[in-house]
Amino acid sequence: TKAPEADDYIGRIEAIMSGKKTEEENIAKAQEKYKTGLSARKAGRLGQAIKEFEMAVGLYPKHAEAQKALDETKDLARKQIEEPIARGKAHFQAGEFADAKREFKGIIAIDPDNAVAKEYIQLIKDQTKTAIEQLLQLAGKAIEDARYSDAVRAYNDVLDLDENNDAAKDGLKRAQQAVSKDVSKVFDEANAFMGTKEYDKAVAAYDRALQLDPTYLPAKQAKERAQEEAEKNAGSIFVRQKVESVNALAANREWGAAKAALEDALLKDPENPQLKGLLSSVNSNVAQEELRTKVVKLINDGQKLLRKRRFDEAIAKFKEAQTLDADPASREMYGQLIEVAERKKKEASNIFLSEAQKAFEAKDYLRARSNYQEAVRQDPKMEAARAGLDADAEQRLDAAIQ
Repeated sequence: TKAPEADDYIGRIEAIMSGKKTEEENIAKAQEKYKTGLSARKAGRLGQAIKEFEMAVGLYPKHAEAQKALDETKDLARKQIEEPIARGKAHFQAGEFADAKREFKGIIAIDPDNAVAKEYIQLIKDQTKTAIEQLLQLAGKAIEDARYSDAVRAYNDVLDLDENNDAAKDGLKRAQQAVSKDVSKVFDEANAFMGTKEYDKAVAAYDRALQLDPTYLPAKQAKERAQEEAEKNAGSIFVRQKVESVNALAANREWGAAKAALEDALLKDPENPQLKGLLSSVNSNVAQEELRTKVVKLINDGQKLLRKRRFDEAIAKFKEAQTLDADPASREMYGQLIEVAERKKKEASNIFLSEAQKAFEAKDYLRARSNYQEAVRQDPKMEAARAGLDADAEQRLDAAIQ
């Protein structure tokens, strides 16, 4: 029979041997992770390399080479993301979201936990979502107004931002079907004018059909026939040429040029009823187009300013458009744009406040003051930002800067 002391001794020996075996296994695994990390770093996959070196050090904390490689790789990663972060921020400020997203995703590939890249990727997602929502609203309004060609363009713009957007896909299909129905209706009207030998009206109707669908071959061919018949029956070559010119300009929505052409024609034939009728129609379209162009420009300029975070200027543009456009639905939409700009202005102020607080904690007082001032500029009522710029804080900052 073995003595208890012998059993205890044997147990300790077995524990030591077991621990030694486990340590040897960990050293071997750590070495494998270390080598994998070196390969990843050589291939430029710094994020993966950092993870491998961290696992190596975790398995065997005394692995000096793995610890050194980890420190060096982290330093290399920090240097490699400085310029992409600057470029990404610049693209974001300019409203170039696709380019900004590409830069920040590249940073995540190097440093998966990079807080700045993650924050901006979320901001880009929010901005893109807002743009898509606005385009869908514009498309819906165009459908309500039976402006199906405008709806098609708006839905295509959405799909440029998000090719998998189901609402845009469905809306585009419906809008294209509506365009097709409108083309058929106008084409039938043009054919009816041909039947009654009202060739100028037929040409104008075929032009309207081609405005809806420029690729509709039957309308192109029928228009040529109508123009030939109109030429045979026209009482005045001059008038006919002017009418064709005006119709072509009107087809391209060049109302100002169409008006000038008609006024020139009426100087030579002031009593021509056809020219007078066209001028009345063109004048109406000129006024509408000028107003629409001005409103569209205001909205586009406002959206560009919004993407560049020039919120007050954007709000002013939207309010001016709201004043000019008498359509209640459009005015409501512009009001929503104003609300979005106000909200984004507040969000920007909060970002500058956060950056200021971080900079102050990091003792980067110049950057802290700049961000506090920008936060107040964006939102003069923000008490937290004002507190950062009170007299005592100014004195502390001045002392720290000196």
